[in-house]
Amino acid sequence: MTYAASLSNFLAMFGLRIVNKKPYRTDYFVRESKRLMQPIQHQYDKLIGEYPTAADKRKAIENQALFVEMVHWLGLEKSRPLKILDIGGRGGLFAYYCKMYGHDSYVSDLPGVLSVSPNKELLDLLQVKSLDIIIKPFSPTDTRGLKFDLVTGFRTRFHSRLPFETGKQHEEHWGVPEWRYFLHDLSRNNLSSSGQIFFMLNRLQEREKIDYVPAELEKYFKSVGGRLRQNFLYFPITANID
Repeated sequence: MTYAASLSNFLAMFGLRIVNKKPYRTDYFVRESKRLMQPIQHQYDKLIGEYPTAADKRKAIENQALFVEMVHWLGLEKSRPLKILDIGGRGGLFAYYCKMYGHDSYVSDLPGVLSVSPNKELLDLLQVKSLDIIIKPFSPTDTRGLKFDLVTGFRTRFHSRLPFETGKQHEEHWGVPEWRYFLHDLSRNNLSSSGQIFFMLNRLQEREKIDYVPAELEKYFKSVGGRLRQNFLYFPITANID
């Protein structure tokens, strides 16, 4: 166990955790999410109750505190106003939090996803801007000419295809060539000169092991300035990605 992990476990005994080098009580994010959601909580709860699966409803509830923690992890609660794009954000909750902290935020998802219930009604309730975006290997990411200071994605899987999509018995995942094209295109065409990227990826490979990342991917991310911790992939400044 690393020193950082040992320290995190020790602090957890006292209900504390370190977020962006700052200590927080673990219930702080719950309280902050309640404060930000208070005017619309009843309508929000009613709408997420319309999600078709229990897993979707559970994630929507969990994300209320998780996304506030991510805002603080990225320092967005105190930064200058940024233009932010959240990839795969469905109902727009992270974009809503960013907006509440003073940022110009957009949520994106596949065409059709944002226009169906309850996502459409959630976007109307949260009043966040949206973009339909398709991410494919070796294809440019079209953000309608907009450039962003921060691109995020939480529990995304644009980098993988499930067995029902591939017709195979296993998932398929992007390798270095796909990631290289995507990050290069994003940094050149969709980000400001000091743009940043932060992804919480579902997984980078089918192998179900904690912290598992293929060695070639880990090496590539590091070589272009990426910071990888478990399923968090963070590019503090992406202007030099090649």
